[in-house]
Amino acid sequence: MPTDPKPQPSFSPGRRWKIGFDVAVRTALVLAVVVMVLSSGTLAEAVDAGTVVGGNGETGVMGHSPVDMVLIPLFKAFLTVINLVKVFSPVDALSSGRSISWTELGTAFGQIVLLLGGIIGGIGILLFNRRELATAQGNQ
Repeated sequence: MPTDPKPQPSFSPGRRWKIGFDVAVRTALVLAVVVMVLSSGTLAEAVDAGTVVGGNGETGVMGHSPVDMVLIPLFKAFLTVINLVKVFSPVDALSSGRSISWTELGTAFGQIVLLLGGIIGGIGILLFNRRELATAQGNQ
């Protein structure tokens, strides 16, 4: 009578480290997005000044950096997306007793659910494209 083979672990130690590192990196990315949304005022100030480096307080001359050519357009894009959500606030209208029009509701739905959901879905498609999310575990 043959002995039953010892069950194999579902993940090797290397794969466990890879998964743990992947989760840590994705968590850091989400926290970075939260910090970016919470610091949108600072981003707006940098876009208004046209630079991310400080200026001379005495002369009022703003400094410029080669990084500005990349970061300022990126900050503008981030602020555009962040302001889509911040502009629509039904709580103010409802708490003061006003109603929300169907046009305003449809616009908010289109901007928040369809546009931002599409952006998040597109990012998810790019991240998980060509990844094997689950493997078939056969009995052998």
